[in-house]
Amino acid sequence: MMKKTVFKIQATEGRNAGLFSTGGERPSWNEHGKIWTTLGYVKTHLTPRGMEHYKSCCAVVVELVIEETQKGDPIYATDLWQVRLDDANAKRLKALNISIEKRRLREIEERDRLNRIYPKDTDGKTTT
Repeated sequence: MMKKTVFKIQATEGRNAGLFSTGGERPSWNEHGKIWTTLGYVKTHLTPRGMEHYKSCCAVVVELVIEETQKGDPIYATDLWQVRLDDANAKRLKALNISIEKRRLREIEERDRLNRIYPKDTDGKTTT
C-alpha cells in the first residue's frame, strides 16, 4: 500500500460550496474536481489573474491510498479510448433522439393547430 498527498481547490461559500474546481481559466465545479500533484501547482493556479474565480475557496489536502489488487487482465490505453468514444457516441445519440422527439412533437402540435383552423368533415374533406 502506498500513500500520496495531492491537492484540490474547494469552494467554501455560495452555490458551489463543497464542490471542487475542475481547473482552467474558467473553472466549473463538481464533486470530483481536478487533482494538483504539488502545492506549488496549486499556488501557481491561484495567481492574482485566477483569483476572481477562487475568492471563496480553500486548498484541500487529499491523501490517496494506492493499493495493489489481485493481478488481472491488462488494461490497454486503446480500450480506455474506446470506452470514452462509446460514452461520447451514446451522449450524441441521446441528444439526437431528443431532437428527433422534439421535432415530432412540433409536427404533431402544428398538425393539431391546423386541424383546429381548418376542420375536416367526416368524409375527410376540408371544410371552408
